[in-house]
Amino acid sequence: MERKKCPACTDTCIFTKSLPPIPLQKCYKTKDCKKTSGYACVCKKGYFLNDKNKCVKKDKCYSKPKTTKKPKTTKQPTTTTGKCQKNEIWKNCRYACEPNCMDEYKKPRPCPKLCKEAGCECKPNYVRNDKTGQCVKPSDCPKTTTPFPTTTRKCKKNEVWNYCGSNEHFDKCGTACPITCNNYYNQPKVCTKQCVIGCVCNEGYIRDKQTNECVLPLHCSRNTTYECPKNEHFEKCSTDCPITCSNHKNPPKVCNRMCRVGCVCDRGYVRDEISDKCVKRSKCRTRH
Repeated sequence: MERKKCPACTDTCIFTKSLPPIPLQKCYKTKDCKKTSGYACVCKKGYFLNDKNKCVKKDKCYSKPKTTKKPKTTKQPTTTTGKCQKNEIWKNCRYACEPNCMDEYKKPRPCPKLCKEAGCECKPNYVRNDKTGQCVKPSDCPKTTTPFPTTTRKCKKNEVWNYCGSNEHFDKCGTACPITCNNYYNQPKVCTKQCVIGCVCNEGYIRDKQTNECVLPLHCSRNTTYECPKNEHFEKCSTDCPITCSNHKNPPKVCNRMCRVGCVCDRGYVRDEISDKCVKRSKCRTRH
């Protein structure tokens, strides 16, 4: 690892399923680094942060855990030892996204190629019934008319059952106009009061339609098509001192070189600060 001044980001061992695969990043904001004098420890170039908070080469990201000690004489649990239930098998490297009966009601999601801790998982061609916790044939899954059951699986103390993915939660009355990677820079100003039942992104996260995951705005897929209002277009690195109605007659001569990501006015248009729209210079309203 190496120390970097916050804000700083580091690549992780979790990759998107785009072509080519892109590593998702873990970012540290300035406020997160107050206790460490404004610095964060991030992986060096070419290294990736794994689930044990260690920096490893890419080919070591998904390696199975190695045992340094010889196993005890007791046998590993198998389906014949009684440790696993019916239609389950013991796995030292369990699949991170075990199939379950709710899969047919949810959109496909990319799954990280990470080993979960050793334990029991469903046999091939079987899925987990979340209501009973048992492994059954898909044809034996309970039929439901709603995408989410009204009852939840029994959880441990201080836990709640969540059918949604990372960085999202279930909401019985979510918005009909969610913020996505596509409309992040052109968010809907008017929306119906209709309740939408389902998974919604946690605060600060938005939906990436290409992966159907909730991500930070900085982590949207690279080939995302961003929507902009009329007379505007998207730029990844625009000026931090745009020409506006108030300064178009005397534009700033000095400007810092900081890149601003977002929608900017098309050529021949300037920003009207009152309406926040891009207009012809002749349409600028006079301020009194």
